[in-house]
Amino acid sequence: EEVDHFEGDPDKRLIESLYIGNKVRFFVHPAMHQDYKNKDLARLLCKDGFVSVSPTSSTRTVFTREEGYNFMVKTDLERKLGDGIKKLKRKHLEHIRKVGVEFEQANLPEHFAYLPESIGAVYCLGGEEVGMFAREFNTRPKIGAEKKYLLPFFSLFSLDANNNKDPLLLCQIMENINKKGGSELALFLEKILEPYLNSWAYFVLERGLSLEMHAQNTLLEID
Repeated sequence: EEVDHFEGDPDKRLIESLYIGNKVRFFVHPAMHQDYKNKDLARLLCKDGFVSVSPTSSTRTVFTREEGYNFMVKTDLERKLGDGIKKLKRKHLEHIRKVGVEFEQANLPEHFAYLPESIGAVYCLGGEEVGMFAREFNTRPKIGAEKKYLLPFFSLFSLDANNNKDPLLLCQIMENINKKGGSELALFLEKILEPYLNSWAYFVLERGLSLEMHAQNTLLEID
């Protein structure tokens, strides 16, 4: 009763991970512990211990490592990140829900898929709002059953932290194609640049949505 939440057709395994009876597991960023104590939100903290996670390129987003069904969690983090303070309140969760509905209703471009943000929750106390939501790793719409790999776009042109003398990953992919007699430029245009631009243009022109498809938010799915 104390938490407002939404669902966007979540996987049943995610439901089992987040709901325990009539309670919702509420994830809190470690950097916010003292803030919540100062705001009388201490009851959100560590009642059931910690969860092992790994970081992503977004400071407030992590993904679980030891759950039966792993997923990403975006947490409330009242810190200046980039161009502003990244709180997570009811209005943000409502925006996320509406975008999810838009994706479900749209005739998506052939090469476009997305990771569903399928459960969100906000806790309110004394005028304070604290939110979180879960993002699943299974792309929608799902095409084929073979093994797929997801690469952040920036990994294509970032230096390898462990082998910074290696060519960029994009160069390695293109070189491998070239050895098989393919055209590097044609592959880049057909498989990466055109799907990227066409997807962005579709949502702007046909749905009135400007997606933040920068290199941190955009993934390349390869088989």
